[in-house]
Amino acid sequence: MRHDPREKRRLMRSDRRAGEHLLLAGTLLGTGLILVLTASLFVSGLGRFRGDDAAQVAAPTSAPVPTAPPPLAELTPMASPTALPAAPATPVIAAGDGPLVCLDVGHGGIDWGNVRLSEDETEILTYEKDLVLAQSLDLEARLKKRGIGVVLTRRTDSEVNAANQDINGDGEVGEDVNGDGRIDPEQGETVSNLDELQARVNMCNDAGADLLMSVHVNGAANTFLNGYETWWVKDRPISDQSRRFAELVAESMGIAFEAAGFETTFRGAADDTQLYLPDEDQGTFDHYVMLSPDVPTRNFVGSKMPGIVVEGLFLSNDDDYAFVTTEAGQDAIVSAYEQAIVDYFASGDTAPVSVAALVASAPQTRSTLVGTPAVGADDPSPTPRPSPPANPDPTTSQILQRGQSGRKEVALTFDAGADRGDAEQILDTLKQYDVKASFGMTGAWAEANPDLVKRMADEGHQIFNHTWSHRSFTGASPNTDPLTYEERLKEIEDTEEIIREVTGGYDTRPYFRPPYGDYDASVLSDLADAGYTATVMWTCDSFGWKGWTAAEIVQYCGTNPEPGDNILMHVGQDSQDYAALPAMIESFRAAGFTCVTVEQLYQP
Repeated sequence: MRHDPREKRRLMRSDRRAGEHLLLAGTLLGTGLILVLTASLFVSGLGRFRGDDAAQVAAPTSAPVPTAPPPLAELTPMASPTALPAAPATPVIAAGDGPLVCLDVGHGGIDWGNVRLSEDETEILTYEKDLVLAQSLDLEARLKKRGIGVVLTRRTDSEVNAANQDINGDGEVGEDVNGDGRIDPEQGETVSNLDELQARVNMCNDAGADLLMSVHVNGAANTFLNGYETWWVKDRPISDQSRRFAELVAESMGIAFEAAGFETTFRGAADDTQLYLPDEDQGTFDHYVMLSPDVPTRNFVGSKMPGIVVEGLFLSNDDDYAFVTTEAGQDAIVSAYEQAIVDYFASGDTAPVSVAALVASAPQTRSTLVGTPAVGADDPSPTPRPSPPANPDPTTSQILQRGQSGRKEVALTFDAGADRGDAEQILDTLKQYDVKASFGMTGAWAEANPDLVKRMADEGHQIFNHTWSHRSFTGASPNTDPLTYEERLKEIEDTEEIIREVTGGYDTRPYFRPPYGDYDASVLSDLADAGYTATVMWTCDSFGWKGWTAAEIVQYCGTNPEPGDNILMHVGQDSQDYAALPAMIESFRAAGFTCVTVEQLYQP
């Protein structure tokens, strides 16, 4: 599931503790204890990032929202960057002829990763580096029993390049002041981040691994942030396989946490282009370094296999911390990783899909879509609306993300809250293909476009409440005060009234889509009071708002569908979603999937 950055663009420059894994270099004062934290290695991805996705504050979100770390210092390239010293050796758990996974165990040694401090911040209670090592060793043992080989980048609490070697052959190394072959920060010695990262990548490449997973636990200065997320790198030949694995891991974690009775936030499975770009420093990378392609100008040889970075909960959040440090919590996380890896190999590699011909063969422009005749009857007969899914707890609105029936169905959902945009063309296309979709609509949009709202209802599409003015109920994304109970009810009821008026009685209940995807426990409780017992989220954001072409949108959300996918798109004129729609429908149908409404998707 992914979040819509267009609706919640809010820069987050200090939400994480000096970056996704870069420790806050600082001083812990209190009982005479002074710990200067060495800047940790951003092992999951030192480098340059693009995009300006924003953080959620005190509310779940559907996309990862990190801040980029400071860039690596620019290095002088060598004439032959591929001639690299061998990485430090690690035993490989043999798999015979079976698949091989490289587990990059985040951080280690002087690189602590994120830490959990005592309440008075005078003591470090838990290190990320310790948690992920325990998880990785447990996962290795489980995978071995499954016949899957494993190579770990580290097995002890140490850096991989502990001897401070020039691993990438650029002539640059960390500063070993006393020449003892070890880096001691207390002596003012520093590590070479790029050599450490290259050592890790070399181990995965040299082992001939089929899959890479860099294992981490999150942390943030904002202690409300919680949940789990996975990241993959876009624009590589192996990106489709990486994306599939990222989604499998995220889905498995959600299932495992639910089975363990633990509630937290699914922050998404997204590609690295959604990360905030702090500057245009040409000396920085374009991708997560562990997942990066070759970068000859930086003397870096990239990983050769599909891979992801996974963030399993937040040490900085009280609930996540309490769970992740228990035996049950660790077991849930490791079980999720194990199941996702098994599922990935069981399904076979997902080859990159070319959609250029598919997109070219479908209607692409406004001119070709306007007035397209319907397939079949001009006015499809209305059908009874399906019953809403059973809500196990009537005191709170349940979150609907992926449909769980197992049927090969996909829901196309369009948010309508800004301009009239391409709504008419979208309806023409849906009519042409005899497809029913769902529209998350604000009351203000309905009031401005009553003809389209009536047409949606008349043609059998679903409409769900998206509030009157698209104000965040929690205030998280726009960084405003949360709405009061009365304000929330007015936003909902005013929208109900206008939609009922222009459609002749359409009832949006019980389906609600929260603006920005912002919700918390109080919002879900208030929604239930208002009769909205189903809060509709999504599994894939098309990112049409971002200027992606129709082909990119189809590639991202329209290929390799999974049963129960819920696709978020928009009707606004800035998006190319309308142009991608025909090819998406054809792609789904070619894979044997049916496009349905949200109501249908969540039928048992």
